[in-house]
Amino acid sequence: MRIKYNRVSTLQQSGDRFSIDTDNYDLVLMDKVSGTISFKDRPSGQELTKLVEEGKVTELIIEAVSYTHLRAHETVLDLVCRLLLEKKKKKEIK
Repeated sequence: MRIKYNRVSTLQQSGDRFSIDTDNYDLVLMDKVSGTISFKDRPSGQELTKLVEEGKVTELIIEAVSYTHLRAHETVLDLVCRLLLEKKKKKEIK
């Protein structure tokens, strides 16, 4: 499944500029949240993480990621893997 993830910073932003994306991807996800909200705490971030865990994602496109969540040396795949590992560690601790 080809997935595109987008985020806008405020509820006032429509995200209409992403509407053309629906023709190019199997699924387009968008969160309307501040960049200070962790990816794993975003509704679409959680949905995307679940799809990755289920092995359903073959391609992931993210146009812009806040540097508070993406370290300068990380690729998008590194980000997703790191988030999945953090989630797994939390489950093991409980």
